[in-house]
Amino acid sequence: MSGLSASLLWTPCLQRGLEWFSERRALAVGIITSGVGIGGLVYSNIFTACFQTVGYAWGLRIVGFSQLLLIGISVVACVRLNPPAKKDVPILELQVFKHKKYLIVFCLHLLSNFANRVPYAYMSSYAERLGSNPWVTGNINAIASACLAIGKILMGYLADRIGRLNVGILCASLATIAHFAIWLTATTEASMWVFAVLQGISQGGYMAIIYSLINDYVPLDLADAAIGWALFAWAPGGLLSQPITSYIIDRGNGIKPYYQGAIIFSGLIYFLSACLVFILRIMKGGLQIFQKI
Repeated sequence: MSGLSASLLWTPCLQRGLEWFSERRALAVGIITSGVGIGGLVYSNIFTACFQTVGYAWGLRIVGFSQLLLIGISVVACVRLNPPAKKDVPILELQVFKHKKYLIVFCLHLLSNFANRVPYAYMSSYAERLGSNPWVTGNINAIASACLAIGKILMGYLADRIGRLNVGILCASLATIAHFAIWLTATTEASMWVFAVLQGISQGGYMAIIYSLINDYVPLDLADAAIGWALFAWAPGGLLSQPITSYIIDRGNGIKPYYQGAIIFSGLIYFLSACLVFILRIMKGGLQIFQKI
């Protein structure tokens, strides 16, 4: 129920941002989706405070009613710019996949969730393994979530200045570097903080960019189907990412977790994503390095 309702809310809210903005779409989408990072930072502390003060049952009630209020505001504000002209809409609209550039965007969304979940799943336990104090292990994900929100807005603003695909390549490359140059070799608490900040900013920017690309390569009448398929592409990563990386981590003798395998797995996906964005950039604007694309 939670996953279904979240999807039914998230999809139209994101579509309204893509619909209402064209000139500064990346910044608009960055601001809209920054709520994910802010929510991750705020609600984890709200949950903890409620459970410690009023107990589990009333804590859930308080959080539930606060979400109902916020969602009600979102529903009222989610006004459609272009109502659909067609009334007979197929259950599965496959026309979007006839557009080659959209196929690449779909693949970017398909890959993304396999990589995005890995840092948040294992940063805390990795920091604990390094001997970090409990405050660090308990808050490193919250700090990364805050940087995620900052990255979405900052990189969204930059993308509207120098091009969305240019910034998409930059963000995916930064995430790759953060994995291989920092997290893979991290041996201190400070290096984990650096990774959390850089990963949050680069991942946030990358997510804002690939969201903003969805409607660029399909006709207006296929826009809703395009965003539906793009968000559906996140499902395999959500379902399989952690089981795959957990298997990789546990593949040793059970005494020393093999975190490096999971880090390499996530880093390679970001590298492949950077390559796909680069291919999309070539398809759209050629090899001109300093062109806004």
